[in-house]
Amino acid sequence: MRSRRWAAVTVLVLSGCLAGCTARAGLPMGGAYASSATPTPTATPTLDPTVSGELTRALADIRALPAVASATKAVTFSQSFILIKGKDGARPTPVEQHSFHASFAVAMSADATARQTAAVTRTLARDVGWTGIDLAIETPATNGRIATRQNWTGTFDGNVDQDNSLGVSQGLFVLATTPGVQSLSVSIPYTGRIDYGQLTIDVSPNDDATLAAVKAVVKTTEFRDITLHGSFANGAKP
Repeated sequence: MRSRRWAAVTVLVLSGCLAGCTARAGLPMGGAYASSATPTPTATPTLDPTVSGELTRALADIRALPAVASATKAVTFSQSFILIKGKDGARPTPVEQHSFHASFAVAMSADATARQTAAVTRTLARDVGWTGIDLAIETPATNGRIATRQNWTGTFDGNVDQDNSLGVSQGLFVLATTPGVQSLSVSIPYTGRIDYGQLTIDVSPNDDATLAAVKAVVKTTEFRDITLHGSFANGAKP
């Protein structure tokens, strides 16, 4: 698994350089090297076919899962420059580089279960074993349960295991049926650790008794060590 992830990242970096990098001799960098030479036109950045294929396959696999209402992906590119040191006192050559970021957005059907929702996260972790991937999962409101949202940020480098993905979904489903909870979302960072994440809960009425009751429910879930936001003071723990 580890070797596959490194291979994918290596392919990505090479793709960015081969398809979207241009050496620009004489291009000003911070005003240090000025030239009247016409810069070489910048190539349009493209994804390596292997990387593109993995993203396409991941999207198809997610769409095929039970209770997935819709799924989309978006790929964006960013630009940066590095200076390649010249030989024998020659001035450095600016080289343009591109990197990419992919975001998946998934909407579940109203009858989706916690296990079906967790399957989305596990599928993406299986299909794209590298960072640079974000995932947002929305589950709509239904009878007796409010809508929920999960945000996984740059997490898919082997940091998502079955217990984490299922624990997040089950915790949200429990809280989504808790009296007083009005809105609910969770963000899991690139480490994949739930206790490093942030749980945002808006509660009404926002009184001590309701807050205490909701906190008591949080402690029964995988969010028992997470940081609370929303109706709770920022930085609060359950």
